[in-house]
Amino acid sequence: MYRTKHTQSNCAPSIMRSGLSRRSFLTGAAAVGSAAGLLAADGVVKRADAHYQTASAGGCSWPRTTGIAASGQANEIVHLPYSDGQYVVAKVVFNVDSSGVALRDVLDDGTILMNNDTIVTNLGTSYAEVTTPDYTAKGIAKSIPPRKAMIIRDEAVVLKAPADQTPSDGTTSGPVHLAFIRTSSPRNLANLLADTSKWQSYTQAGCWPEGIGPYPLWMSNRGALENLNISLNPWEASNQKTPSGQKAADFNINTNLWWLPAMSDAAVHHCHYQNFMEVHTQLSGNGRMQKFYDLEPRDLQCSGSEVYPLGIKGPPPAAGFYSVPGTHQLERAFGQGMYEEYRLLPGDTNVPFAHVDDDMNFIYPWHQYYADTDCLWVVWELTPVA
Repeated sequence: MYRTKHTQSNCAPSIMRSGLSRRSFLTGAAAVGSAAGLLAADGVVKRADAHYQTASAGGCSWPRTTGIAASGQANEIVHLPYSDGQYVVAKVVFNVDSSGVALRDVLDDGTILMNNDTIVTNLGTSYAEVTTPDYTAKGIAKSIPPRKAMIIRDEAVVLKAPADQTPSDGTTSGPVHLAFIRTSSPRNLANLLADTSKWQSYTQAGCWPEGIGPYPLWMSNRGALENLNISLNPWEASNQKTPSGQKAADFNINTNLWWLPAMSDAAVHHCHYQNFMEVHTQLSGNGRMQKFYDLEPRDLQCSGSEVYPLGIKGPPPAAGFYSVPGTHQLERAFGQGMYEEYRLLPGDTNVPFAHVDDDMNFIYPWHQYYADTDCLWVVWELTPVA
């Protein structure tokens, strides 16, 4: 079937925090009180003179990662590591074929968190098709493109789309891997954070810069999905022209959940811990992915082959894996310099934000996730296979 491996990494993103959302300001008053001189007379929060913990400091604890390798068997159903069966149920079905899988069969005859929407994300490279047993022959089936999601319920059946139901620019030669995620009501969803075996706060992880204070961002255990046989052109996936001599590459997928309370953000950053193309599927609440122009010079250690040779994890950038602009204006709801945002409701998946350079490095603009309401979302990190 599949193999699992449990690894505990000593490396987690350090975050250089220079701005406060309304909720993080209310929940983390120490962020202002403990960092003397941060708030200037002009209402602009200045960069804190903080100590940044890195992997070498040994003070960071990253959530447990479970490796899950697809066996190659058709319609293979596997639990994802952040599924608890009470507040979140999450499964992936590898190598969905033309016979498909019924929603009620994937989620235990529909008894888990019943009467809730199920969000299904297509993690493969071929199109999936949503239909029902009664209407398969009546032409009402609808496709789910690669790296997109749809909300399904009740009698839905999802299968690999046949050639006559696949757009002309699509393919039928690649696999279809489907993630099925169902959550409890938003009013009690925050209870899932009490399960410390599956969830961890950034503050409690010990990877937050000293002097910046509490921060209400939570992360779940991670799944490393392998042996997926996913071959895709990352330039086309990012709506770019493919450089001369470049072509499709093989990818694995890392995934975990993130949770933020209303009116909080996940920090403006452009560095990531690894070279990947990320997309987010919204599960609960109303959120936004936002881009910012360069308010300060980019840290050159966050981009380029000197940090991200294909498939090799680079050393921690000088400013930590995540960093933020040197100024952040409190009177502007989303910070100085925001020029684009992608709004997310449950079932929405954002377009890839990264620019793919000629060497297949994923170069990110300054960006952040912002939560209008209490938000839960899942990240899919498409990572090149070495």
